[in-house]
Amino acid sequence: MDFSVATVANGAPLTNFDANSTEAKNGKTTPLFVHIDRTEWDQAVAGVYTGHITFKATLADAQ
Repeated sequence: MDFSVATVANGAPLTNFDANSTEAKNGKTTPLFVHIDRTEWDQAVAGVYTGHITFKATLADAQ
């Protein structure tokens, strides 16, 4: 079942997101909303579904 993730309800799908260490140290959080299209949902059968979101981090010298 296809789904998308956004930072606001019914928002544009999240494809890229940047944060920095200052925001992390200050406890910044970003809510995530999952959207499943109605046609996909209507075809779903009973069961357990699992999805994955991959987070990648890079380190860079301060500029």
